[in-house]
Amino acid sequence: MIIPTTGIVFLIGAAVYFYLSDRFYRFYKKETNNTAKWFSFAMFFQGLYFLLEGFTSLFLIDSTEIWSIVDPLRIGSLALAYLMMICAVVRVVFPKFLPLFIFAYLILGAYAISVFVNHPPVMFYTGGTLNWEIEPQISAVLIFLLLLNIPFVVFFLKEAKKAKDRKSKIRALGLGLMFFLWIVSGLIDALLITYFELSPIYSDLNYLITFLVIGITLIKTWGPPSEEWVKKVE
Repeated sequence: MIIPTTGIVFLIGAAVYFYLSDRFYRFYKKETNNTAKWFSFAMFFQGLYFLLEGFTSLFLIDSTEIWSIVDPLRIGSLALAYLMMICAVVRVVFPKFLPLFIFAYLILGAYAISVFVNHPPVMFYTGGTLNWEIEPQISAVLIFLLLLNIPFVVFFLKEAKKAKDRKSKIRALGLGLMFFLWIVSGLIDALLITYFELSPIYSDLNYLITFLVIGITLIKTWGPPSEEWVKKVE
């Protein structure tokens, strides 16, 4: 019996992000915190991305026709997630240029989707683990998305350093750690797994650990600030 490990792991990831979306939205309603509102939207689209890939992988679907439909939808969801996070940051740093940033990013997002449509990856399964072969154009898009996390890390860590309010300091630290974890996860997937050609099951394990650590990090840092966390950031 083949166990669809990628499908199971990505559905767990979808559940984590949908939970975080609801949690951020509750903070927004309670505190009228606009950063929480934008990240609620971002976590929803991030969850939708993993739901689409997880559901398809759960049934071990390697049909090119099916993936040609799923890919633009999941990449579009991921692009919208990043758009929401960019809005959260830009409205604080460059509020007057927010429409310009949105316009530029929508063009880049449309380009990323077109790349996946015109150069669809070849999907196949090694046991129950999703594997794929991609062209250089897609690799460039994935590298761009990975590098896009770096400015977020810098921004939120700076916010954590200069914030005077303890709650704001801890929350900014949590978001900075989340983006840092995404970078680490991407590097592990690309370097240790792809470059050293390890079994793709390690990719699923890498994602599972990332989902759980990010979930715990955001739950801890966006909950009531404990004395332990307060001491660490002071």
